[in-house]
Amino acid sequence: MALGPAKDGGANPKFWEATFVLNEFNVVRKWLMQHHAELILSEHSSPRALAQILSQMMNFQEACLGAGATGKFGMTRIPTQVFIDLSPGGGACKILASAFKHKHSKGLRRFDFHAPKSQDRNIELLKEIEQELLSLDALYVRAVYISDSVDDQMRIAV
Repeated sequence: MALGPAKDGGANPKFWEATFVLNEFNVVRKWLMQHHAELILSEHSSPRALAQILSQMMNFQEACLGAGATGKFGMTRIPTQVFIDLSPGGGACKILASAFKHKHSKGLRRFDFHAPKSQDRNIELLKEIEQELLSLDALYVRAVYISDSVDDQMRIAV
């Protein structure tokens, strides 16, 4: 079974359904219940449900912000490394906590990453998650410095 990245850059469903990954989601679920129990509904607390939320979020992100995306939303993708950090308090925990906070604050019944009418709401969710990850130092903005020896035309292109 190939558990590497999907060819289109989205989430590989085989990875998120693998037994060892679902076992790691027990750790994520326990962390969420300890730190954000008031936000987590019982139907979303199973390891499989949490894995599906992250997988759908990654696929939505790839469709809207990936290399083949046509829309301009003014943000970059959250790195896959953050999604697959399943350690207690790791990237997956922080992403799911932010997602559940967003869902609770907006009064949403469920996450809907497939409906076209929800696209703006989901982009807003990704922006909130990105800001939360930046504030918690789980995501870093890369700074690029360009030497003075590079001509102005090249600077603009870069």
